[in-house]
Amino acid sequence: TLVLLSVYFIFFSSRLAIRGSARNGFIAGSISGICGGLMSIGGPPMVAYYLAATSSKEEYNATLQAYFVLSTAYIFFTHVALGHVTVQILSWGIWALLGLAAGTFCGLRLFDRLSAAGLKKLVCGFMAAVGIYLVITG
Repeated sequence: TLVLLSVYFIFFSSRLAIRGSARNGFIAGSISGICGGLMSIGGPPMVAYYLAATSSKEEYNATLQAYFVLSTAYIFFTHVALGHVTVQILSWGIWALLGLAAGTFCGLRLFDRLSAAGLKKLVCGFMAAVGIYLVITG
């Protein structure tokens, strides 16, 4: 799925425009939810949708970050309600948040230097690489 999405956006996205709309957002969100529930990769459909539906790299980044904050909070509180979150998991989460902060700092510095076309190539290349990795590792 990731490889197909990246190939589409590299070679065919200029021929077919996806407009930002409630209907298209619902479709992308539904696909994201299904992929997230089945394979724990719910982000790529939204990455693809926002890449096509936003008009600037700043709008893309802000919209995608807001989506991930809301979806991660929803998933986290669902796991809390189901009793899956333990003290040990929370302690590991603190370390993960420190890594997230360092990665976000580096990513935002790179983001500022990229053009919109460069960002699209980077996103598509990353999706393809992750897709190939997942196919190889199962």
